Amino acid sequence: MRDCVCKSTKYFSIIGGFCYFCSKDKHFMKYKKTYTAKELGALTSWFRKHKADLPASLQLDVATFIPNLPQTVEKYLDIVERHSNSATFGAQIFHLFKIKAKLEEAS
Repeated sequence: MRDCVCKSTKYFSIIGGFCYFCSKDKHFMKYKKTYTAKELGALTSWFRKHKADLPASLQLDVATFIPNLPQTVEKYLDIVERHSNSATFGAQIFHLFKIKAKLEEAS
């Protein structure tokens, strides 16, 4: 454990780098229920450009392992295309932002 900017050390994961108390993270975009068309367009084009470079699996954070990353990304991109204006799918879209950040960090 290490200190978060909110000083709530018992909720901060050094491995994930995410404070579960205040939702502050040094790597990931803050969770939102909906995203702008510009944000989603940039996200979609980044994944389309890097589709061939995706690893087979990804340990996203301490609690999230994605065994088939290319398939997961395809399904999430389908959600972006079909339901981008729906707050119901905000978590899946947020996962795409987290996946992108993790992949950029690794390269």
